[in-house]
Amino acid sequence: MLRIKRQNMFVDMMRQYEVYIDGVLQGTVSNGETESFDITPGHHLIQIKIDWCTSKKISIDIESGESPTLHTGSSMRWFVFPFLYLFKLSLFKSNYVKLQEERLMTQALEIKYNPKLAEKYNKFSMSVEF
Repeated sequence: MLRIKRQNMFVDMMRQYEVYIDGVLQGTVSNGETESFDITPGHHLIQIKIDWCTSKKISIDIESGESPTLHTGSSMRWFVFPFLYLFKLSLFKSNYVKLQEERLMTQALEIKYNPKLAEKYNKFSMSVEF
């Protein structure tokens, strides 16, 4: 079982994100919702699409009985400058939707807020937006 959790955002609020597993449309996820998809154990490529914009593909290995959670949402944060919004939308359409595995987000937050871990991993640059 694979869970996709979509962030509740004003951007794309009324639109569905399409979930592709191994290049095949498996369903959609609404704003602020979490959807579950049956998936066999093994290696899979996950991608989220909305219109002509996509997320980067995430490669995950699922073991039997494992239920990973992926978080998704728009990388667009505001509409203050419509020109900049259109610029980013047209040039960076493969980065319009964010998609990240939950355990990686948790690790990044632990490092960010734990000074001892931050010192240990100070050579890595991590940014967490969820």
